Amino acid sequence: MDAVYIPIGIKSRQNMCNDPADLRRRSALNLKGLREMSASKSVSWIDDGEKYALIGLSVKTEGNIPHGIIAPKLWIVADAQFEFPSHWKEWLGTTRTEEVEGSNLFLLSKIKSEQPDILDRENQTLQHWVSLFYVGLLLASTFSTAHKPVVLTGSRRNGEVDVRQQGDFEIPVPCEFRRYPALTATDIETGARLAGKIAKIEQTRPAGGASRFFRVLHLYQETRTTADILERVHQYSRCIDGLILPKVGETKRQFKSRTELFIEPRYHDLMGEIYDVRSAVEHLHENRYLGEFDREVRLDLLKKEAIVEHIARTSIARIVENPYCGRTSRIQPLSLISGRCQELIVRRSGAIRLIRRCRSPISSRNSSRTRCWVRLSPQPVSFNS
Repeated sequence: MDAVYIPIGIKSRQNMCNDPADLRRRSALNLKGLREMSASKSVSWIDDGEKYALIGLSVKTEGNIPHGIIAPKLWIVADAQFEFPSHWKEWLGTTRTEEVEGSNLFLLSKIKSEQPDILDRENQTLQHWVSLFYVGLLLASTFSTAHKPVVLTGSRRNGEVDVRQQGDFEIPVPCEFRRYPALTATDIETGARLAGKIAKIEQTRPAGGASRFFRVLHLYQETRTTADILERVHQYSRCIDGLILPKVGETKRQFKSRTELFIEPRYHDLMGEIYDVRSAVEHLHENRYLGEFDREVRLDLLKKEAIVEHIARTSIARIVENPYCGRTSRIQPLSLISGRCQELIVRRSGAIRLIRRCRSPISSRNSSRTRCWVRLSPQPVSFNS
C-alpha cells in the first residue's frame, strides 16, 4: 500500500485530558444549549439504513459555518447535537458521552448500506474519509480543541443511531501566542478540498511512489500533538527535510539553500539557527537551550517553532493542492513550492507575523529561480528516493 495515507492510529478512550478552562466553560454552555434542541433535529443528517463515521470537535468557530455536504463523501454539521439511545451512553461512559454531545462541529462521512448492522470494510472506509478531512483541517489551520477529537462509526436503523466503534485523536497543541484561533468557513472548505486531494494522490499512485510524502504528512500530524516545544522544532524541521531531500553529509547546508524556494534567499541565517535546534535535540543536547533559564532564549524558541511549523504546514498543503509539476508524472516538491506564493517572516513590535505575498508562478526555464531548481536537482525528485 505504497500510496495510501494511514492517519495516526485512533486512540482508545482510556486517557482523558483536562480541558483548558475557557474552552471547558464554553463547551459546558454549548452542551446546555444543545440539550434543549429537539431530538428530531439532532440526527436528521443521518438517514435510516446509512452507515456513518464522524469526528466530533469542540472548537472555536467564527462566521457562518457551512452545513451539509461540502465535498464528495464529506459533510459538515455545525451547532447540532448527536444523540443516541441510553444504552449506548452507558457503554460509552459519562465523560465520552458529554464530549460527543458537547461537540459543536462534526466532520461526517456516510453511505447507504445493505448491511448496516455489521461493522465491516464500509465502516473502515468511512473512518478513513473523515480522518482525511480532519488532516485537511490541520493543514488549513492551527486550531486546537477543548477535548480529544472523538471518532464514532456505526449506522442508523429504525430511527435510532447505534455506535459500533469509538475512539479519539490526540489534542492538537495550541499555539503559545495565539492559543485558540477560530475555524472559519474558508478553513473548513480548504480542509475538505485537501482531503479530496490526498485521496486522489492515494488512488493515482504517482510514478516513483509517494511513501515519503505520506511519511512527512504523518509526521506533521503527530507533531501537532507534541507538547515539548524543542521536540516540535525538531520534528517540523524533519518534515522540511523530507520535502527538500538533502544529500547525506550536506543536510545543514542544503537545509539553508533549498529552503530558499520556500522563503527566499535572505533567511539562510534563520534557517541555519533552526537547524541547529533540530541537531541539538537529535543528539540529546537540549541543555544548550534549557540548561539555564534565559527568557530571551525561550522566546526565541517560540519564534522558531512558529516559523518552522508554518513553513512545514503551508509547504505540505501546497504540494497536496498541486502534486504534479511539469511534463512528468512525478511529484516535484522543490519546483512546486517555488511557485505562486512565498512566506515572508517579519518581526514587528516584538511579535512574529507570517505574511503571505502572492506572485506569479514560474513559467520560464530561463528565470533565475528555475535555474536554481535545475542546479539543485537536475532530475525530477521522487518522494521515495
